[in-house]
Amino acid sequence: MTLIDLDAPPPPTPSGERPARLAGVRAALRRQRTAVVGGTLLALVLATQAAAAPGVPAVAPIRLPAVSVDGEVLITGDRAYVVTGQDFELRAYSLAGGRQLWAYRSGRPIEGLRDAGDLVLVVSPQITRVGANQQPEITPGLIAALDGVTGAKRWEHRGALLLPGTPAPGVLVVQDETGLVGLTSDDGRMIWRYGDGQPYPAYTPSAEILVGTYVADEPASPEGRIQLGRLDSLTGRVTPVGSLPPAVMPLMAVGTSDVLVLDGRAGLSYGLAVAGADPAAVMSVTRVAASAPVEVASDPRCGPLVCLASGPELVAVDLTARATVWRRVGAWAGAQIGVGDATLLPLIPTQSTATVLVDAATGRTRVDLGVWRVAGVVADRIYTLFEPKRGGRAWLGVVEGSRVRAVADLADARDCRVGAAWLLCTGDGTSGTRAWRITAAGLTGR
Repeated sequence: MTLIDLDAPPPPTPSGERPARLAGVRAALRRQRTAVVGGTLLALVLATQAAAAPGVPAVAPIRLPAVSVDGEVLITGDRAYVVTGQDFELRAYSLAGGRQLWAYRSGRPIEGLRDAGDLVLVVSPQITRVGANQQPEITPGLIAALDGVTGAKRWEHRGALLLPGTPAPGVLVVQDETGLVGLTSDDGRMIWRYGDGQPYPAYTPSAEILVGTYVADEPASPEGRIQLGRLDSLTGRVTPVGSLPPAVMPLMAVGTSDVLVLDGRAGLSYGLAVAGADPAAVMSVTRVAASAPVEVASDPRCGPLVCLASGPELVAVDLTARATVWRRVGAWAGAQIGVGDATLLPLIPTQSTATVLVDAATGRTRVDLGVWRVAGVVADRIYTLFEPKRGGRAWLGVVEGSRVRAVADLADARDCRVGAAWLLCTGDGTSGTRAWRITAAGLTGR
């Protein structure tokens, strides 16, 4: 059950000007103690808190050219890369200088961006069209490496960038028409090739990728097993792990030899496949959580545990101890957040519209965000944003203990995000783009 605490600071209300109707709303909520606060009620409450508050500064931003965002925005160093809505275009901006550096037109959809040091990787997906005689025409995916300062193309490779897993620093793992290849990120040079196997996420301390090869039990039989191995992303060498029973699919590697799996032999459940002494033998599978969804999170890690969606619950499991540590009714609302030694999970409890931050180790609520949303982490501080949908002022907040404190008045800025040590607000594409540098003392602008 989630109740929004209207005594929480954000969005701030001017001291000495607390409206009588806000006190009435508080009193009504406290009498009813309702578990569900609808959008209409939230709008009423926020409307009473829309004026600027003493002590919360409004800092003049760095102004950049207007840009219409239609895809990913990547902020790294003092630069921002923005996928626009114009002809599959990528634009690069100097945030400190307030100017556009270059523009690149890929000629095809841009699926994602990735920071690679001095380079930015532009990832385009595979495209399948129906051609003559209803035959599919496939255009492979493409990875283009551009110079971050000039936009010059350094290299390109046809294939799909393998994002899951933990490749070695400076190495990219790509799946192309020949199988898996390892490329050096600075020049795109191929350092190894592995022709067999389907890659799976491998979240291990080492720089490995989990790979699987389908093996038929009989030459003409539809039944078969998946033979698993750990591929070293630096050398391309594969160490056999074991094989899975039929109707069991690998999700991710755990540690050095265990594998989290989806077990479809009796319904659909999560299991842990454990390797034996013989890497050619079939691995034993132990159920760890029932009622697995068809689509699962690509990275279920939550701190030292694994968080699994199981029916209406999020179940945190210690796979080493084979034990469930905690359960929460609700839905995972975003990527885990690392702050110092702690890991927090954004969670939306059932019958609530407000996100809470849950301690991954214990499942206890650390922060009730209310109307705020997580924007990013800078120097171990969690920054949040409040952006009203219809007019009103936007605010930047910071999590302090179990509350959120408003730290900057963003006026009418919209479509904001935090990356590196910057706050970037692109707006609606017509009103101009604004940027602020985030420091320990607050925001700095022009």
